Amino acid sequence: MSLNPDKKPVVAVIGVGPGIGEAVSHHFAQKNFAVALIARTESKLATIQNTINSSVGSAASKYYVADARSESSLQSTFAAIKSDLGVVDVLIYNAGSRRFTPRTILETSSEEFESFTKINLFGAFYAAKCVIPGMLEKGEGTVIFTGATGSIRGSAGLSSFSPGKFGLRSLMQPSDLAGIYWWLYTQPRSTWTQELDVRAQREQMFSKM
Repeated sequence: MSLNPDKKPVVAVIGVGPGIGEAVSHHFAQKNFAVALIARTESKLATIQNTINSSVGSAASKYYVADARSESSLQSTFAAIKSDLGVVDVLIYNAGSRRFTPRTILETSSEEFESFTKINLFGAFYAAKCVIPGMLEKGEGTVIFTGATGSIRGSAGLSSFSPGKFGLRSLMQPSDLAGIYWWLYTQPRSTWTQELDVRAQREQMFSKM
């Protein structure tokens, strides 16, 4: 049974949590999209789904627990999304993993480096492979990757984070960024953006420390 009887366009947001993921999901829901919320932590997903559905509508969003490091996990998740909501029209890959305490390369374990790179880079590849066939069949679709400052400028202590994000690229206030993502989706083909570098006017890599 379809959970999207009105056949709304579908957006899948990977890496949904307080901040960018939640803001972007809420923004697209308000624009009459069926929103697939994807992350590893079910408690956070349930809270965000309830928040969106309470303010937008009971069927505005549905959450899916998945691990972006696992291709099979994403494959089964996107199969469920297609069955529940339909073909994904917009993919927003917002998943990311890093530490707030810097470490040198010698202090960084190989396991951490591999795990972070799988989340920050490989997961985007896995997810894109899941949605692109449906987009090609429809003849349209949008894929947006959230990078970070580390995408373009490495910082001391972030050897396990920057390499993965270097493969993507972008950052800012979540609500502002949600509007920019919507603009990227709706922009006319005559003025097409290949890459957008969005960062706060004043930023510090370890501003939360």
